[in-house]
Amino acid sequence: MPLDPLEAFDYASDMLYPHLTLPAENVPEAVALARRIRSRPRDEILLLAPTALRFPAVVAGLTHEQIEAIMRLGSLSQKQSLVTVFDIPEHLTKIKEIAQALARESGQDPKEAEHDFLRIRLYLNDHRLLFAQEQP
Repeated sequence: MPLDPLEAFDYASDMLYPHLTLPAENVPEAVALARRIRSRPRDEILLLAPTALRFPAVVAGLTHEQIEAIMRLGSLSQKQSLVTVFDIPEHLTKIKEIAQALARESGQDPKEAEHDFLRIRLYLNDHRLLFAQEQP
């Protein structure tokens, strides 16, 4: 059964702006948003608005595969948003905190989550120069 226009609008809004449809005012809410982002297929991640990638809860929920998809196939503004969110110390702290809470919730070792976090930062820093040369 096809979606009615309002349902289609809600679906599109949730795909583009998940940080607006699900609040992330505290750690449990941020973990819920991160879990929701993590459950999305890789191709749906490319539908995220660049502004969504500036929110720590959204970034904390991204998997390695989703980040690679953004860095390979995403728009220049998505790539810039993803990399610059790690340049803000407050966001960096929140991303780390949310990622560790998400790891504890899923039964993963927080030290392993810390290692994954560092690998992602290194990956993004390595690719910063590559997309800096891209044309908009």
